[in-house]
Amino acid sequence: MGRTSRSVLIHFMAEELPPSVKMFGIFYAVVNDRPKVEACLNCRQVGHRRDVCPLPNRLTCSSCGQKHPEDYPCTPQSVICGDVHTTGDRA
Repeated sequence: MGRTSRSVLIHFMAEELPPSVKMFGIFYAVVNDRPKVEACLNCRQVGHRRDVCPLPNRLTCSSCGQKHPEDYPCTPQSVICGDVHTTGDRA
């Protein structure tokens, strides 16, 4: 107690952040504290998107990232964190 801060954390549910918010009659700039990680859903590598993929012919499963037949029963795996969910899943 007794400490002051010049920051406030606001959680936005929207996909895009607004440039500013108005609180107590004053406009404040919005700064993203968690940069978005780009993950390619084509080659399953981080650092770029599918539309600029350097390996456009390397098609992999959008759920697990492996090469297998389309009807293969795979387990989802995130390319970003490695957890058991599809990449980009916000759940």
